[in-house]
Amino acid sequence: MSLFNKVFGTPEARQVKRLFKEARAHVDATYGPLGALGRAIAETTWVVWQNLGTVFGFDKKQSPSEREILLLYELIYFFCHLTWRTAVANRFSNAHIAKLQTYLCPLLASTAVDTFCLHWPEEVKSKIRNEFLEKLNEAEIDYSECRGLVSESDPLSRSTLIGRFGGHAAALWEREGDPVAELAVGTEMIRAFSDMKLKSLVTDVAAVIDAVD
Repeated sequence: MSLFNKVFGTPEARQVKRLFKEARAHVDATYGPLGALGRAIAETTWVVWQNLGTVFGFDKKQSPSEREILLLYELIYFFCHLTWRTAVANRFSNAHIAKLQTYLCPLLASTAVDTFCLHWPEEVKSKIRNEFLEKLNEAEIDYSECRGLVSESDPLSRSTLIGRFGGHAAALWEREGDPVAELAVGTEMIRAFSDMKLKSLVTDVAAVIDAVD
């Protein structure tokens, strides 16, 4: 009998292997929906950011300017707020919301920073991540003032999420109040929200959130 079979072919070793397999399956089942939600936010943000290049006239193949980076960050703030709102509508408790934010916020902060600053020194990236999280909290307060996603009678209303984001995005290019730009932004955001299927993603998380540490 080979040494491999002696070590790994025993009943005890097979039991350990089975336990590890079961533990891995449990982790995947528990955290898989959270991972899928995080990926959806990141991927949706990236697609919208690229599409808004046409609206604001920036070249996505060149090194981004500060305002282009800030636009990407604002998109993440927006979709995070939509996620928290969707979770509340799905009757997440405050403890469940806290779990959701504890998992997603650091993940999205790292994704945001690494998108453009992957090879920067870690101490610099750490500072930017902390600033991102501070701005995320500020944006949460800002967007929480909005009454709904969009107004049919006034699509540019700052009292709605789409109108508020459109104003923020246009302001980065000093085009706040430009209805052409803001309507184009709003149209893209509504399309992205529809394609994202956020409600379904949050429902999947609801089924496992109690098991999340």
